Amino acid sequence: MLPTASQLIIFCDSIIGKPLVTQLRNKVFSVDVVAGSYYLVVGSSGQRRKIDSNEKITQLIALLANTGSQRPTKYRDITFNASYLLELIRQWQIRASEGG
Repeated sequence: MLPTASQLIIFCDSIIGKPLVTQLRNKVFSVDVVAGSYYLVVGSSGQRRKIDSNEKITQLIALLANTGSQRPTKYRDITFNASYLLELIRQWQIRASEGG
């Protein structure tokens, strides 16, 4: 099961500041909200990257549903943040499977 873009953004509220790790490159990151905008905070640099629009997240989720690929390069035409979004989706799936 995959989330909608809206479900994924709502899920981000529950993990703000929690350290997460991308699957392929083991990059630590977290989610933050500033003035209603959601950001990915890259652990090594502290760099903030604004989370993509619902439209881009929806495109990534649709392609993921179609291919099942966990390789961020598969989604590079959609977003530079694919590895982080894939991990957010994986975390959402874990929570959903636990009934949360």
